Amino acid sequence: MAGRNRRYYVEQQMLQTRLVFVSLAVLSASISGCVVASGGDASSEVEEEVVVGEVAEESTIARIKIGLQVADHGHDKVGVAKYTGWVDGVAAAASSSAWAVDTNGYDPDSVRVHLEAETADVRAGLDVRVCMEASDDNATSQFGAKKCTPWSSESGGWSAVATDANGYDPDAYRISIETRALVVGTMTRDFRIGVRGFDDGGSAHAGQARYSPWASQGGGWSGWASDDNSYDPDGFALHLDVKP
Repeated sequence: MAGRNRRYYVEQQMLQTRLVFVSLAVLSASISGCVVASGGDASSEVEEEVVVGEVAEESTIARIKIGLQVADHGHDKVGVAKYTGWVDGVAAAASSSAWAVDTNGYDPDSVRVHLEAETADVRAGLDVRVCMEASDDNATSQFGAKKCTPWSSESGGWSAVATDANGYDPDAYRISIETRALVVGTMTRDFRIGVRGFDDGGSAHAGQARYSPWASQGGGWSGWASDDNSYDPDGFALHLDVKP
């Protein structure tokens, strides 16, 4: 009888030991599951941080300015180039150049435009347009209306022809640049500016359009633009050429 009780006691001890091991195994599996789940959440947080970083990078803004130069007798008698100030698109801004004339300040034949970009990154954040004005009597009278291109967020395009008050052989031109807050859902990848001349009060005899290099290339000078006979144009139009 004593032997039978002893065997029963040993079997009970073994059963309890087995239960302890099973409990430990279950506990270990639960802990591992928590770690895996926790790790999954951490990965999601990292991925979200990467996405945020990419969006911030897309918002880099370029500082830009533009200018123009006027010449007579073909590309002889070249006047001094005149520039706007720098704009960066962070807030609404506008800047105009001084009046540009040829060396004698009288009836120029051609104009060229300059785009200067301080950085090659001209992505989201910059909404821009460019404008031109004309005047007569060596920039002292007959001031014409400012003519602007559409905004870059509107895909750019041509301005109306800028001429002086009587629409006949202006002596001087100036250029300006305007920026504003970017319209939600739009983005400017790249742009350049162009110019061409007209005669007959700015209504006919369009010359060949001449373009600056792209802003992503740092900009630069366009070729010389005039009307179709390269003689005493009555006005010029600007083009904002945009890569959406």
